[in-house]
Amino acid sequence: MERDEAKHILELCRPGIDDDRQDPLIAEALALLEADPELRDWFAEQQAVDERISTAYATLEPPIDLKASILAGMRAHALRSESETTAFIPGAHDKMDAPTSSQTWWRNPWIGIAAVFAILLTIVIIPQQRPAQYAQTDVATLNAGVPDMIQFLARELSDIGSRGGFDKASDQPEALQAYLASVGSPSPSKLPRQLEGNPSLGCFTFDYNGVPMGMICFKNDQVVHLITVRKSDCPRSFQPKVPTIYQVENHAFKAWTDGDHVYILSTKGGKEKLPQVI
Repeated sequence: MERDEAKHILELCRPGIDDDRQDPLIAEALALLEADPELRDWFAEQQAVDERISTAYATLEPPIDLKASILAGMRAHALRSESETTAFIPGAHDKMDAPTSSQTWWRNPWIGIAAVFAILLTIVIIPQQRPAQYAQTDVATLNAGVPDMIQFLARELSDIGSRGGFDKASDQPEALQAYLASVGSPSPSKLPRQLEGNPSLGCFTFDYNGVPMGMICFKNDQVVHLITVRKSDCPRSFQPKVPTIYQVENHAFKAWTDGDHVYILSTKGGKEKLPQVI
């Protein structure tokens, strides 16, 4: 197992969760720490960041009446919007009513405090989480025609460690294909040629706005994900007739249609990291 592959796997290991360390794949990656001081320091930093984020969120205690205040504000806003609309109808009002106390919900200091907490978490904690990752983000690419489904997968892959391990782990792709079929998730009818004979690691299932997706992870030169979606479930805007490559943050994707399925291949890094599967 190489260092880059080990890093990808170690990101799945949550601090303080012994079950994660018992996973055979994670255990294999952890074994590399003894002989690789640089990898060991990197892992310690990632664990500390994850622990900081978890602790920060655990200390947030919104006021008991926050939900009621927000709902009251929404109602007040709706009433004010309706009042402003009817004000343009002749004879509807002689003059605009003065704002009522319920319309000043936004002056509630607790709501402001909650917003400050959210901003602080974004500015202070999140940039520390993965500095290299955010430095590689190509904002122009994110806003330049990348389908929503691909952006959804990029977010899921970036946060895959929070799922606590594979839905099913196996080094036999056939076992994972059978599992996905048994739970009603799409499964590849035939593996791409370049992935045939490669050992699998495990599989995940996703739901994109009601569209089921099945993903099998393979151990190639690095971890490679093969996502399968039924063509009939895909939006018309995303049914690639020719192989199409996308880059979102530090994930590369290659999508194509074959028969009744749309396949999406993904791996960490730039587009050159994608195996030539078709």
